[in-house]
Amino acid sequence: MPLIWVFLSHFIVRLNLSVPPARRPSLAASNACYFWLKDTLHPGRGKNHQAYLWKYSRPGGVVIFDFQLGRGREGPKQFLGHFNGILQTDGYSGYDRVGGPKLIHAGCGAHARRYFFQAVEAHPDDRAAIALVATIDELFAIDAQPRERNLMVTERDRLRQQRAGPILESIKSQIEAARSQTLPKSALAKACNYTLTLWNRLTRFLDHPILELSTNAAENAIRSVALVRNYEQLGIRQSLTRAKRDLPRWALDMADDAALPVFA
Repeated sequence: MPLIWVFLSHFIVRLNLSVPPARRPSLAASNACYFWLKDTLHPGRGKNHQAYLWKYSRPGGVVIFDFQLGRGREGPKQFLGHFNGILQTDGYSGYDRVGGPKLIHAGCGAHARRYFFQAVEAHPDDRAAIALVATIDELFAIDAQPRERNLMVTERDRLRQQRAGPILESIKSQIEAARSQTLPKSALAKACNYTLTLWNRLTRFLDHPILELSTNAAENAIRSVALVRNYEQLGIRQSLTRAKRDLPRWALDMADDAALPVFA
């Protein structure tokens, strides 16, 4: 990772903390109607406090990071304000009951698939879990063609309306059958319960063509933050100290003023 990226990441965190919560931006004032929401842990070390970075983004649009000391609901609740658009997240309960009264909460199909995939990993001969992963992949395959051909959202929605209904019915019936035949605390039961609990959110893409099937793009974007978070574990701290000469003078001055840990 370029050194300047590491510097900027830490500087943004410091800048965020310096702004009182009441003066931080809110998505309620945004003209965007659709956002992904994802958080990542920044573990504390020594005198550093454990914290979380909440990422708000939308397909092909703006990306906003909000630094919070906790993973509670108050962070996204304050940031979203009375946002009444579409919010797509995984099943973490901290994302519930945020935004305005007309907010539309959508789920992430990739997270549901991941639980079934973990069930296959735990029991490679589990035919029910294997079949469910394959059927969910059929659903994602519907979106693959429009993406590869750069088709418009309207064309993608047409394909979804034609093909997704029977696949969703198959997924749900398979889940209900699997849940009735597996142990309550098994990985497969966990996957079934997760998906059925969030079923309405996971199928909202049929009513809102703009919706993606998952928040994978948001997760991929936040992995760069995880790289910054783990630089000490990877033994890069010494190389960063030696590479300080590569930063412009203004960056070094700002780092000293902000007491950035990367330059400690």
